[in-house]
Amino acid sequence: MFCKICNALQSGTDEPDVGPAADPALGRAGAACGGVLRRPPNRVCQDEVMTVLVRRLAEDDWAILREVRLRALIEAPGSFYQTYDGAVVLTEEDWRSRLRSTDKVTLLAEADGQPAGMVVGAPAGPDERDPDAALMLSMWVDPSFRGQRVADELTTELIAWSREQQYKRLLLWVYDAAPRAAAFYRRAGFEPTGRVETFYDPTRPLTLMSQTL
Repeated sequence: MFCKICNALQSGTDEPDVGPAADPALGRAGAACGGVLRRPPNRVCQDEVMTVLVRRLAEDDWAILREVRLRALIEAPGSFYQTYDGAVVLTEEDWRSRLRSTDKVTLLAEADGQPAGMVVGAPAGPDERDPDAALMLSMWVDPSFRGQRVADELTTELIAWSREQQYKRLLLWVYDAAPRAAAFYRRAGFEPTGRVETFYDPTRPLTLMSQTL
């Protein structure tokens, strides 16, 4: 189960070194081929160019989904409703079913061919009270790639998917205790809606943020 609290980007996962969020109007620049969004290089380091690709996972990518999800649960257990113990016992069919849904999307970022992060988009549910909105879920970036605009690229492509699906808004929940994560989302074009909830832990309030598409 993907959980709305995963957008908290806690414990150093808030990408404090990212620059301004990618302009949604320019985010799809480059040639999209075979489900892979090819973007220009994002950084130059020691004469090496790092290229970040964002692609939409299909059912046959279930093993990649499993690998990245389990890594996320190990690295940031406090940011997920699901536990590692609960996820590691899931079957191949369980993972395939997550990617089979026609109203959701799972986006994988790859940096120089290595899985670097993931985010899920889905229709907003009863908690969000907005039938015209999509919901960002399960944002996670591998610690090795933080500060390298991976979260920006994932967010930009999720915005593009939401527009393709003709949603009017993209929503997300972020922990009040993660101000740097909230600042990242503001740079990406999200604004607080004024709603604050405590879905899973009364000591950890969440703020609903929204971006008009």
